[in-house]
Amino acid sequence: LGHSDVAPGRKIDPGEKFPWARLAQNGYGLWPEPQEMDFQAAQDLILEQGSVLELLGGFGYDTRVEFFVLIQEFHRHFYPEKFKDAARASEPDVATIAKLLSLIRQKHENNF
Repeated sequence: LGHSDVAPGRKIDPGEKFPWARLAQNGYGLWPEPQEMDFQAAQDLILEQGSVLELLGGFGYDTRVEFFVLIQEFHRHFYPEKFKDAARASEPDVATIAKLLSLIRQKHENNF
């Protein structure tokens, strides 16, 4: 976990350039590996902000924080390419939700 995961909106470190994927490849943490079923489910969920907020909470994010701040911090950790256009870093898309669903499945499969 980074500070941006634990204190979303207050902390932005270690940032979107941190090598989270490489750490996960070496057994430290999870990295999203969405499957087709995740993308299919995400198509339905993208329009349901409340459901996405529940999923973020289920993964461990503090749902008392503003929705778009949580999305931005989720992107900072798990979807850093969203920061190529910083103006869209807080906008969820189907890939955002698919990545989140993938992580939740991994969390349950690995008993985290």
